[in-house]
Amino acid sequence: MRKRCPLFLFSALSLAYPATALACSPPDPDRTYVGASVTSLKPAQNPPKGAIQLKVNVANRQQIWQEHTSAGKVTLPVKEVLNGQFSAPSIRLNTTNVDGCNSSFEPSQGEAYITVLPMEYSDGEAILDRQGAPEFGAIFYVDTLGYVLEDKKEPEFGEYSELQRYSFHDLERLHCLHSTGQFDTDLSDEIWRRCVAPGEYLELDCDNSTVGKLVCKESDETNDRPLELRRGYSFWGQYGAAVVLSLLTISVCFGLGYVILRRKLAAS
Repeated sequence: MRKRCPLFLFSALSLAYPATALACSPPDPDRTYVGASVTSLKPAQNPPKGAIQLKVNVANRQQIWQEHTSAGKVTLPVKEVLNGQFSAPSIRLNTTNVDGCNSSFEPSQGEAYITVLPMEYSDGEAILDRQGAPEFGAIFYVDTLGYVLEDKKEPEFGEYSELQRYSFHDLERLHCLHSTGQFDTDLSDEIWRRCVAPGEYLELDCDNSTVGKLVCKESDETNDRPLELRRGYSFWGQYGAAVVLSLLTISVCFGLGYVILRRKLAAS
């Protein structure tokens, strides 16, 4: 399992940047191809049940792009809550589900619309970034900014794309593991402990089948990490049953030995 980790790191890091080297053309060049975008210049009329649609400030494009490419997460000031419940002055958006080819995150004006779902683990605990802020995953809109729709007029409302992906990773932690240069060797436990705290995720696969949230689980690739760094790990949870069984076996052996000894003493 450990041998697969370098390839996983490389592929995950590659997804964080615009994939200009990839073949981004549509598979059928005769059909009008429309990609997906995290942001929209117009709000959607009917967001999914439980989703939060916000108008956000994207005027500082350079800073937003730097955060997106270096950390895979951006902080966007909230100007208006259109749908759902949201009270914070800003939102922490995980943008690593953008592939730079079929989907994008390129706000072009001073304000834009985003539709998001809160991210949580399957046990109900919210997924937080390193600063303790809750993370949100985006629902993709149809990208009318980058592609010309010849058969449509200027839409009154934004539309949601058929292309939706809910896989995320933590780019900073991956960079830390990647910076060791150990592509051909196993990552040591020391490197893991330096880059990942107990319970922190590297990669998440999420689904939106639960209304109003993305329920996420860690990818199987993270099984390479030391046991004590895995989410939900505890000594008793991992070894408790074995310890109890061992103690029970020892108690039974001592009990039998005591009975045998008593019988020998009584017989003599």
